[in-house]
Amino acid sequence: MQAPSITAVFRLTTLGRVRIAFACALLFLVTLSGLVYLNTARLVGNSTWVLHTLRIMNRFDSLVLEIENAEQAVDCYIAAPDQGCRERFHAASGEIRKLFGEMEQLANEAPDLREFLLALWAPILTTTETGRQIVNRPVEGHSDAESRGAIAEMAKVSTQTRESLLRIRREQYLDLRRQTSQIDAQARGLTAWMVAAFLFNVVLLSAVYHRLTREIAEKTKSEARLAELGAELRTANEELRSRNEALALVSRRKSDFVSRLSHELRAPLNGISGYSELLAEEGEGPLNSTQKRFLRHVRKGAAHLLRLVEGLLDLARIEAGREELQIETVDVCELLPELMAIVRAAIGTKRMEMKALVDCGTLVRADRTRLRQILLNLLCNAVKFTPDGGEVSVRSSRADEMVVLSVADTGIGIDPDAQEDVFEDFFQGQSGASGGGAGLGLSIARQLVLRQGGRIWVESEPGKGSRFSFTLPAAELPADGRKRAQGSV
Repeated sequence: MQAPSITAVFRLTTLGRVRIAFACALLFLVTLSGLVYLNTARLVGNSTWVLHTLRIMNRFDSLVLEIENAEQAVDCYIAAPDQGCRERFHAASGEIRKLFGEMEQLANEAPDLREFLLALWAPILTTTETGRQIVNRPVEGHSDAESRGAIAEMAKVSTQTRESLLRIRREQYLDLRRQTSQIDAQARGLTAWMVAAFLFNVVLLSAVYHRLTREIAEKTKSEARLAELGAELRTANEELRSRNEALALVSRRKSDFVSRLSHELRAPLNGISGYSELLAEEGEGPLNSTQKRFLRHVRKGAAHLLRLVEGLLDLARIEAGREELQIETVDVCELLPELMAIVRAAIGTKRMEMKALVDCGTLVRADRTRLRQILLNLLCNAVKFTPDGGEVSVRSSRADEMVVLSVADTGIGIDPDAQEDVFEDFFQGQSGASGGGAGLGLSIARQLVLRQGGRIWVESEPGKGSRFSFTLPAAELPADGRKRAQGSV
């Protein structure tokens, strides 16, 4: 199987180009949708992480603030012990525990941050416990040195805690900035892809639109031109129909005229032939040699004119469709002896070899009389154009459901330019041949072959002879098979 050429591959119809364009646009949109989905998923993930980090940082700030509030409450209680300072400390201590619990929950997905919070919780717990002991004891139970030591220890732990919280807050802030930068970059990339997709689809759809517009305009022009051509064709068909009707009328009148003229001519010609026969018998007295010679010319001319009239009558009947055919099974071999004898008598002293190479039992479905006329016309045509010492043969063969009968000669042949016209009425291509004739034999043979469901053709080469072949439907062969009959006449 031969591969299609590049030109054939790219020679697409308008619908094909539109489909390819929309397929490209759809593929691009699907790809872009996938990228948008992935970038959106990353954006959502980064945004979630940013929100989570912001919550942790807010808790860090609140935790530092509450630790400072707890220290201030302890300082206030030592300086001026009262119930308000104690309540401020307990409120700050409770808020510290609450914030630390929330931070621990937020840090479940960050193992490093969780470890840091667990490590930070011990000093914070120690500091708050020390402050609680101070604010829960009565004032007279405190010594100045003990209170100052406890406060110093709380301040130290608080300072370390605040520094740790500020350090982790800075780290979280840097991570937040980095993630924010990534989100901005992804958003810009996604925007660029969307803009590119929009522009690509606009350009692609614009090209398709302009292409379709041009195709529609061309199609409109073509349809208008086709409409004009259709109108012209209808007008030409009307004219052709009128001319055909006129030609048919002329042909019918010509056929009627030929038929009537032939009938009018045949009666006096039969009379001339009859009286010529009576004179030739010398019943009314002997004829001298001159009279006999004149009488032979008269008889020969009358016979020629009678054959011409018979041919015209046959042609007129066939063209008018008045020729009724009696289709039957005909054995071609039964017709050949009589036909060969007739042709041999017609050629007179002309030396010529005639051969019948036909299978005995060659059966066809045809009209017996008209098949005899076809073969006789072809044989007469062959001997007419074959010189002395030539050969004329009849052959048969089988082609599927048809029988092929051929009449070949070794005569002067037919020019290639004239081979298409030999079956036309009154055609005489070989002007130098003897025998005369009206040029109706081959035309009548063609009409009769066509009416019986066959076809006829000629194969010829100037100077080497001609072969006229025709086909007829084959009939069923007899049960005893066929034998080859071959001989010379």
